[in-house]
Amino acid sequence: MNMKVWIGPELEGVDKGKLTMFVKSEYPRIEYITDYLLDNPECKRLYLGAGRTDVKEFPMALFDYCDDNNINVVVESTPAGIKYLPEQVLKSYYIVMRIEVPEAEQLTLGDYVKIDTFKNVRIIDFHSMIHTGLEDLHGDMFEADKIIYDGEVKE
Repeated sequence: MNMKVWIGPELEGVDKGKLTMFVKSEYPRIEYITDYLLDNPECKRLYLGAGRTDVKEFPMALFDYCDDNNINVVVESTPAGIKYLPEQVLKSYYIVMRIEVPEAEQLTLGDYVKIDTFKNVRIIDFHSMIHTGLEDLHGDMFEADKIIYDGEVKE
């Protein structure tokens, strides 16, 4: 199985500018990631699910390691990938739900996005959302990112 890890400033959302270690893997390996975090002690933010990849296995020992070392953990997932998130992760860590809708580029001023969970409806003005252009995104990484690992990992 493959895993890609890189480090750089967060360029999306409310944590823009924070140094972050990004992990692209459905099955992140704790032994690799903890070594990379040890090698980069200035990095206090771990982002699982980078590169538009849903995580399917959550090594809770990795979350414990991050908690013990004051490293914030963020998990990005599509709605379909949410089913893989353990309850403990859902309740204790930041989740970014990625909704891939290229058609939203057609929305104009005054248009809204509505999320219907069948229990609640949430509506937000589309143009008041935090926006990041992707013109500097090359593959999975922005220009400021530094690759740490890209290849096969042992199971």
